[in-house]
Amino acid sequence: VYTEDTGQNEYGLPIHTSMYKSLRTNLPKEVMGYPDFPIPEQERSYLTAKEILGFLEQYAKNFDLLKYVKFNHHVRCVTPVDNEWEVKVRDLINNEDKSYKFDAVMVCNGHYHTPLYPTFPGLETFSGEQMHSHDYRQPDIFKDKRVNCRWCWTIWY
Repeated sequence: VYTEDTGQNEYGLPIHTSMYKSLRTNLPKEVMGYPDFPIPEQERSYLTAKEILGFLEQYAKNFDLLKYVKFNHHVRCVTPVDNEWEVKVRDLINNEDKSYKFDAVMVCNGHYHTPLYPTFPGLETFSGEQMHSHDYRQPDIFKDKRVNCRWCWTIWY
């Protein structure tokens, strides 16, 4: 979900998203829907983050999935116990630790959610502002400035 915030959230946890305000998908909508729930017809193929969020919310509502989702919970530990999984979480709203047991667990945390800052000779002498793309939100802050974009090694799957 898009947010202007960077760094840590109100619970002291890292802001997970790397979304920026004008983000569009890098895949066309024609390959992103589900066989039983396609993305509605639109003129554009490359949708905004807000449009994709709306689609996913409709999907969850259509298939009554939200009853299986716990928002504002931080997973602390996942442990196999016999033929089940014990999941320990922190309820961030009530500030309580809780434990649940499940038959199966899916880890869906995404790739590249933790910024990597490369080091190179001379970096310590640079006195300007540095920002990782993970913290980029909108272009206005760069208006009338000279910007140097550095590429960091990335592993493509």
